[in-house]
Amino acid sequence: MSRAIRAAVWAVLLATTTAIGQAPFPPSGTPEPRRIALNGDPIPAGEPAAPPIVDPGVTPAQQLLPPVAPIGGVPARVPDSPRAAVPNGVVTTPGLASPPPVEPPPPTVRIQVQTPAHVPPGKPIPYKVIVTNVSAATAYRVKVRMPPPDGAATISKAEPKPDNVKEWKVPAAVGGEMLWEFKSLGRGERKVIDLEFTPQQTAKEVRAKAYVSFEHGQEVVTQIEKPRLSVKKAATKEVARGEPVAVEVRVTNVGPMPVHKVRLVEVATPGFTFQTGKDATPTQKANERAWDLGTLARGQSKIVRYQLTGGKQQGGELLTTSHATSEDGGVPDTAEAKTRILVPDLGFTLTGPATVESRKPAKYLAVVRNNGTLPLTNVVVSIPTPEDCDRTQVRSDARLYPDRASWVIPRMAPGETYEYHLSVVAKSSGKRVVRATARDQSGAVNAEREASTQFLGRADLHWQPTVPAILAVGKRGQVTVVVRNDGEETDKGVSPRIDIPDGLKVIEATPGPPTQILANEVVFNAVEIQPGKTVTFTVTVERAQPGRKRIGLRLEAPSLGDRPLFKDQTVE
Repeated sequence: MSRAIRAAVWAVLLATTTAIGQAPFPPSGTPEPRRIALNGDPIPAGEPAAPPIVDPGVTPAQQLLPPVAPIGGVPARVPDSPRAAVPNGVVTTPGLASPPPVEPPPPTVRIQVQTPAHVPPGKPIPYKVIVTNVSAATAYRVKVRMPPPDGAATISKAEPKPDNVKEWKVPAAVGGEMLWEFKSLGRGERKVIDLEFTPQQTAKEVRAKAYVSFEHGQEVVTQIEKPRLSVKKAATKEVARGEPVAVEVRVTNVGPMPVHKVRLVEVATPGFTFQTGKDATPTQKANERAWDLGTLARGQSKIVRYQLTGGKQQGGELLTTSHATSEDGGVPDTAEAKTRILVPDLGFTLTGPATVESRKPAKYLAVVRNNGTLPLTNVVVSIPTPEDCDRTQVRSDARLYPDRASWVIPRMAPGETYEYHLSVVAKSSGKRVVRATARDQSGAVNAEREASTQFLGRADLHWQPTVPAILAVGKRGQVTVVVRNDGEETDKGVSPRIDIPDGLKVIEATPGPPTQILANEVVFNAVEIQPGKTVTFTVTVERAQPGRKRIGLRLEAPSLGDRPLFKDQTVE
């Protein structure tokens, strides 16, 4: 076979097909429809959202509304205070232009058939059919078709097997056309079909052809929706009584089409007066004003500014509500802004113990808090010293007087809290009442609180145990324990315990029964000892054996707690 003939054969075998689909271009002035590929993936249609407006010079309190177009070279913003020079009226911002249409790329699929140029007679001829997507778009329902090669007798290999053959056994005689179907070919994806044919015995050449086809389509969607408005607003966060409140409202067309006959209605808390420009119109209600904003193009905004004044406001909260509507069936929107009217309010509490044991400190805590919305100046907190008491602990910043401790707070911001401690010890038992006060310089707030404390006395026990130093065998002696209460309270559980060693016999114990006399111990039942009183406990013993004996004495009482008194004495 000459080179010219072989070149012609390869030209036929390396055929390439291309299919391009294109949607109709939309008419001028109409919105670009959203395109969706046949597999359901969205295709960019070049419809970006409105770009954000950023101004780093705006304070956090002003960032609710982005700055608008400069007025006289100065960007108009929500004022930092109601005294800021911001003109009342309406400002218009430009809208968004419609983006140009963007066409998705069409797919391109190439087919190649590879086979040896020469083979010996009777030897099978291998073929590779390669299908490749050489474009950036996905091709769908790709079909490869191959008629029976001219000059081929049998087919001995087909991987994958043809989709149009139900029962496939090789080797087999060459029959009808073979067909392979692929659901899709992605960008750069390829499929390879391996084939093997045996030529006829009398064949001089075998001529094979392969074809590829695919589908490329496009779907467009047009949304049916109502025009939509968005309302954002900001107002002065807080004012004192009598100061004006500045309000700014931004009405924006956030829908895909123009909105006609837009109307803004502002409703304020009753008792306030509107200060507006000439473009506002009164309604039937005194606390309402309306603005006719006309037509808003796609992405266009209009900013309305006004002020509210009210000399009769008594504090609390001012609420302004914005309602934006249109007469062409657009979706309305509502926004609210709140302004606090600053008022003084002082919270004051005084806490202390209900009862305190004798000679222990009573700790009082005064807590003062600015519960209002207006800063307070020179707040004075005073805690008196109770009668017949000594101060033991007080904050170092206190101003000390003979009868009280005072503190001065130069400035208290809203929400600030201060705590003051005072500890006292009573010289005697009894009830004490502490009356603390808190007031500001202007006298607008004045609070008084009191706390009652019962100062208790306590028992103070002293004892003197005595045992005979020498006691002869057969003789009797007395072991005595004298207990005196030098405190201010009665001790109701005084109980001595005396350990009696072997060689001493207990004869009697006083005070009498029900004292417990055990083999080696005498336990007196608990008795009461009033303040200034003395009780003597006596045990009479008889010496039965000679030798040194050790007697252990122990005194238990509630006033001693877990520290009873101990003493050991020796009898010769």
